[in-house]
Amino acid sequence: MANSRRTYYFDYLRIVASFAVVLLHVAAQNWSTSDVNSFEWKVFNYFDGLVRWGVPVFVMISGALFLGKELDLKVLYRKYIFKMIIVFLFWSLLYALWDYFVTGSITTTHSFVRRIFAGRRHLWFIPMIIGMYMISPFLCRIIYAEKLACYFLILSFLFTFLFPQIIEIIGLKYEEAADDISKIVAKIDLYLPLGFSGYYVLGYVLNKSVLSKRQMAGIYIAGFSGLFATIALTAWASFKTQDHIHFYGNFTVNTLFVSVSIFLLAKQLWQKGPASQKRQHVLVRLSKYSFGVYLVHIFVIDTLKLCGITTLTFNPIFSVPVLAILVFIISYLISAVLNMIPVVNRWLV
Repeated sequence: MANSRRTYYFDYLRIVASFAVVLLHVAAQNWSTSDVNSFEWKVFNYFDGLVRWGVPVFVMISGALFLGKELDLKVLYRKYIFKMIIVFLFWSLLYALWDYFVTGSITTTHSFVRRIFAGRRHLWFIPMIIGMYMISPFLCRIIYAEKLACYFLILSFLFTFLFPQIIEIIGLKYEEAADDISKIVAKIDLYLPLGFSGYYVLGYVLNKSVLSKRQMAGIYIAGFSGLFATIALTAWASFKTQDHIHFYGNFTVNTLFVSVSIFLLAKQLWQKGPASQKRQHVLVRLSKYSFGVYLVHIFVIDTLKLCGITTLTFNPIFSVPVLAILVFIISYLISAVLNMIPVVNRWLV
């Protein structure tokens, strides 16, 4: 029998979100250097736009799990924040060493030290989630009042997603007007509902909510529309400007709609969890290893690139998914090994 206390759809979501992040980084490998009119760029745009929900879903899972806890500040900092600081510094150091001695993208001691504290491109997620942990005691008070939580999400939607995207679209044709509007919005000086805190609270609210079939259908339609818009708007803007313009951002309305749809679809499909203890054990293991996949997959992508294997090595219709699956499998194997090593499995993955 499956453990009724565990929220299994979070485990499934972690696995599919980790693959989404891998596919995103594989598809993005040559996106910015390919001609926007080329067949290759169009394929990269399709795959990249398809999986932009990966990181928001990770944040929503964290919010759903974390905001339901009553944590003492000492426990919060000792058990969670301190570990994430260690993880960030350790993996930043590894990537800095890798870039200094292997890829050659770091050539000076100054750049090496800066890289340790700045982190490789994907490690931005860790300081961000540390920030979410830090404000969790405040957010916990908000979610306990249903109207207050709703008000928080409305502010987040308006100032994190809707207004900035409208301004960005206006800026494609009227740059000066967009800049003026942006300055006016900035003067409101709103911070707490901005950024990933909206996704963080939304994860908790959606996990607890019971929605009607009509509401679910509306959300799925919005999600499909958001997916189409992500790809189509990026293609339109890039072709129009003949530059690499995208609507991939985590804080676009289209990405928000897709992320909510994926989260709720997983809840609908996988809430009951595996039917047997064997499958339950496998699922929990794979879920546990997903963070390690996130941390290590750039090493694998870089290694394949050094071996001359990229998304341009053969037809991108095949190269992007094939390389993503290969990177995903290798990263999972590495993560599994790391999770078997004492101390490492507790503090570094």
